[in-house]
Amino acid sequence: DESLILDLDKHQFLAPVLAQLVAGRRASDPLFDLPPGQLTKTLARCGSLLGLKPPPLPYQLRHSGPSIDFADQSRDLVSIKGRGRWRSDSSLRRYEKGAQGTKQLRGL
Repeated sequence: DESLILDLDKHQFLAPVLAQLVAGRRASDPLFDLPPGQLTKTLARCGSLLGLKPPPLPYQLRHSGPSIDFADQSRDLVSIKGRGRWRSDSSLRRYEKGAQGTKQLRGL
């Protein structure tokens, strides 16, 4: 039973898309039913089309969002910790570092 609150303005475009995805499904049905490795293959294909080398990997999806949220001050570390279900504060230090890098990249 997983849920994710779309509480920021930048995420509002997702609401109608997700509503279409869940239409006609039971609450117990998975939203995405991908065979093992399919997400990695799809990201690699998209990365190739975009000329990204190396291609993005699934774990980067979990970690880039918190870094961006911290960098653009959408969320504080306490909110990021709760949203990501991290138990220790040491897990959050990477987002402070990642946020610094994101700020520098946005300045280019």
